[in-house]
Amino acid sequence: MPHTEIRRDPTPPPATPAALADGDGGGGPTATERYLIRQGFSTRAACEFRDLDFPAVQADVARRRELGQGIGAIVTAWRVAPPQPASTSHDQCPDADSHAVRTKAQALAIAPPDASPLEIQYLALDLEEGESPAAALANLAVRRAQDFGGGGA
Repeated sequence: MPHTEIRRDPTPPPATPAALADGDGGGGPTATERYLIRQGFSTRAACEFRDLDFPAVQADVARRRELGQGIGAIVTAWRVAPPQPASTSHDQCPDADSHAVRTKAQALAIAPPDASPLEIQYLALDLEEGESPAAALANLAVRRAQDFGGGGA
């Protein structure tokens, strides 16, 4: 090939609408990737998780950092189960959690003073299944009689 000939690179393909909507212009780092790099993740790890939901990543990083997890632990956990966007089923969890707390508090309030943690758990389960406090206490008395009478496992 003579040295006087000029070679030109082919024109790159146009950016996809999804890439343009993400604001990265079709090839740059995504918002998630930039955030992870700012948090101290390696560029390789940030690139690996670049397509995860940005708000889900932010929330999960904050939660895991509060628990004392380092970047390596977060990366390992995400490779097994990456953070997912919040859905309506997750929005019901706080209600379930508060119901469990209320049930446990009610079980503690009605438990006999000598009740073991396991017996308190039995009371809470009975209350959660819709038993009245009197019925839950009666069930506890039956369990205690079975345990002391040799009927237990």
